Amino acid sequence: MASGITRDESFRRALVDARNIDRLNLGPVPTIRLNWHQPHEGNIVDFLFRARAFQMA
Repeated sequence: MASGITRDESFRRALVDARNIDRLNLGPVPTIRLNWHQPHEGNIVDFLFRARAFQMA
């Protein structure tokens, strides 16, 4: 998991492209906020694909 609080667009793109980050928050997204449309533990996506979540404030 990573949170990127930056306005540097090239750094944001690098974070989005990073293959070792499974959950990425860009901006001041509270880490306890749940979004049921994002992959989470127990989701069928975990069995079919590599799950990644992305949120942006």
